[in-house]
Amino acid sequence: MITVKNEEIELLKELKNELIKTRRMIFFIHCQNYYDKYGIYPDALYEVDPEELKKVGINLDTDKDIYNYQKESRK
Repeated sequence: MITVKNEEIELLKELKNELIKTRRMIFFIHCQNYYDKYGIYPDALYEVDPEELKKVGINLDTDKDIYNYQKESRK
């Protein structure tokens, strides 16, 4: 039987959280690169919680390009 110390469990939880943050940041960098190239954000961006986007400087409410894109895509 394998025994795991509480410290190891905490380290694994911390590592998992860091991995999630890293993956999220890579996604946002990809979205920003897409925007820089095509002038609009990819559709996948709209599946992300707007509060998470604000944490990385993307505000769907005030960015006119994003707002117009969303408005057009709803038609």
